[in-house]
Amino acid sequence: MQTLTEDIVQFVHTRFPRTDIVKVYSALADGGIRTPRVIRAVLFLSGGSMALLHHYIGCAITDVRRVLTWAEYVVDVSEEPMWVRDLSKPFTHARNAVH
Repeated sequence: MQTLTEDIVQFVHTRFPRTDIVKVYSALADGGIRTPRVIRAVLFLSGGSMALLHHYIGCAITDVRRVLTWAEYVVDVSEEPMWVRDLSKPFTHARNAVH
């Protein structure tokens, strides 16, 4: 796995329990997730859950476009998907404000 950007490291340390941090990095490395955009997407979607992180890593391996859509768009059955995040940019970017 490539060197992680500061925003990704910060996100991991604020969203995951301290006891899971090494497991998070290991899961990302073992899952072959290489680009910051996809790393941000699976981390965002996981919501700090190791089980969901593993799930979304698996989804990214199968179809990365779906994972990026889930993470970057709001999809409503009555509307076209609306782009709300740009995870090619750091989590700290204004468009990527996460609460």
